[in-house]
Amino acid sequence: KGISGANWSPQSGKYFLACPVKKNFRKNYEGNSEFHKPYIFDSNHLTTPIQTWPAMPKSLKEKKSLYDTASFSHDFGANWCPWEEGVYWTTATCQYNKLRKDIPTQFTVVAVDAVTGGIVAEISEDLGNSTYLIDCHKSRNWVIVGNARGAGDLVIYQAGK
Repeated sequence: KGISGANWSPQSGKYFLACPVKKNFRKNYEGNSEFHKPYIFDSNHLTTPIQTWPAMPKSLKEKKSLYDTASFSHDFGANWCPWEEGVYWTTATCQYNKLRKDIPTQFTVVAVDAVTGGIVAEISEDLGNSTYLIDCHKSRNWVIVGNARGAGDLVIYQAGK
């Protein structure tokens, strides 16, 4: 379907983040037929991604990720963290059958390590929408989430100390 967003890591430009929206061959339980997955490239090798998130299991025995996919807003993919090189923020859709008791929604916002794909932080408090706009303050550890509880709602979170 296209690219929802793309940009270079802000401090060094070492990584390139692309956010394609592709057609899914099967619809999920909500009838969504789109597939959202951030691709991370090393700036010196833009032909093969070094990571996609969430990563697909390498074998049938390997556990599948807690998350099904990212969930990009229209014309907006993921956002690099300006205060921590190699980390980006994106929306995440938790697998429907793996919902967690302490997190009431399946749609959260996560910070992902660009190299390992590991979750560095997760925001779930006061979220109740399926797609969010995310931006980070350049010098403070603040993450603003647009459309947090619904269209037009803005919430600022402090990420870490």
